[in-house]
Amino acid sequence: MGNLTTLIAEKEKIRKDIPSFSKEINLFYKSLKELSLAELQLLFPAQASIIEKSNFDCMNEIISDSDSKDLLPENTVSSLMSMFSFSNISQTKTENFEADTKLLQAIFFFFLRDIAVRSNQKLCKYFDTALSRKVWYEPEVQTEILNQICAFTGLINRTPFKTTDFTKLSGKHFKSNECILRLFYNFMRDKQYIAEGIINELNFVREQQRSILDIWPNTKKTNFNSSDAQNEINIKNKNFEILKKLDFGINYSNFKQTLFKSDKALEKSIKRPITIKCFPESEWIMNPEFMGRKNNRRKIVANYSERASIKSALSHKFLYSERNILTHMSENFAVYKLFTKIYPPDEENFRNELFLHSLFDARQYLIGLEKSDVRDELIKILNHYFLIIVSKTKLSSDSVEELWNEVFDKNGNCTLNPDDLSETNVSSILDEDQLIHFKKFMNFLYCSESSNHDFFVRNSFRFELYLIYLTFEIAKLDK
Repeated sequence: MGNLTTLIAEKEKIRKDIPSFSKEINLFYKSLKELSLAELQLLFPAQASIIEKSNFDCMNEIISDSDSKDLLPENTVSSLMSMFSFSNISQTKTENFEADTKLLQAIFFFFLRDIAVRSNQKLCKYFDTALSRKVWYEPEVQTEILNQICAFTGLINRTPFKTTDFTKLSGKHFKSNECILRLFYNFMRDKQYIAEGIINELNFVREQQRSILDIWPNTKKTNFNSSDAQNEINIKNKNFEILKKLDFGINYSNFKQTLFKSDKALEKSIKRPITIKCFPESEWIMNPEFMGRKNNRRKIVANYSERASIKSALSHKFLYSERNILTHMSENFAVYKLFTKIYPPDEENFRNELFLHSLFDARQYLIGLEKSDVRDELIKILNHYFLIIVSKTKLSSDSVEELWNEVFDKNGNCTLNPDDLSETNVSSILDEDQLIHFKKFMNFLYCSESSNHDFFVRNSFRFELYLIYLTFEIAKLDK
């Protein structure tokens, strides 16, 4: 706490004349690296958020109500009134909060320089120029620098930052400076914490998305009328479109994977282009519907295409899914849906059809890649398993090419009748070893790697930059 006390005093000094204290602010920023997130929040306290004010109003109304008072001893009422006093909730005066916000904006410059130069020393020139022009603390200049840097990171939108003005951040669900302090805490620490910082920021961005940009309609409510249901669907559809637009992704032109790593003689690598996004939902196809149910109850059903979700994993890696694999020892989500997820008996044919569709989509994807010996061998492996899976059906074709055409129509939809479809259950057709090998093969096709931690570290700067962008963009919607 002694260090924090010193920093509070230093903060009061340097925020009075930010343009004159560039060196002092840089040193102040370096001192922040030693603080916990809780200490950062004490050093830069937020004003009461809208939701805290709402809680205060609600509690105050209940406690002030005469009927409620009659039920409580006088000293209890007094204690509760003190607990929910808005003066206790509000942590800092407006003028102090505004001064803090300007100082955080200035610190942001050195924070950006730190993580940029950590990635590439040549990027230092953008920051040196801003310092020499004495405009480094202005949000417009910081926005310009960020957009210049984006050209080197593969972001599909090369100039995604419209503004980084901290005064534009809202605070309905989260305190208005919370996203700033979390970014500082997660990304300004030493190199050994890079993967941990990215994971922590992914956790926060996901909570932002769920609170501010929720895409799931209320599927539990059973007494919707048509108008209210359509309004709910429209709101969530709009949020879904916003999310897809925000999560545009990062180009990864040479994603490399290696087969048979345990045997150098057979080791073969393939490079392919993929796109990295944050949320798997950004590639979903959703179609919420308002449907009738028993006893005249009517509810919304949040339909989405499982096939589209699985297909997206052939050409994408999703940061939040990678986080799940790393922190929860979970599987690639596409592999989980195909191999591990337990379907009820009446959905077995749905699962069988989903599996066949995944094979068709994987084959089309491989055919679309640049021709190479490795690509051709991957197609052979896929054909091998396809032949085994459809071997018990009544199909008459002799060649594998004819079988593909017999199982699927020209649009790639499965044409098997229910009886034949029931004969394609992978779990009952393949023995244990075959199932293990096939699952590893599909993991490979779905862009899985042996070390997700290494994936985060190798690409740390582009992921940090992308998460800074997403954090700010979602925070600006928090109204």
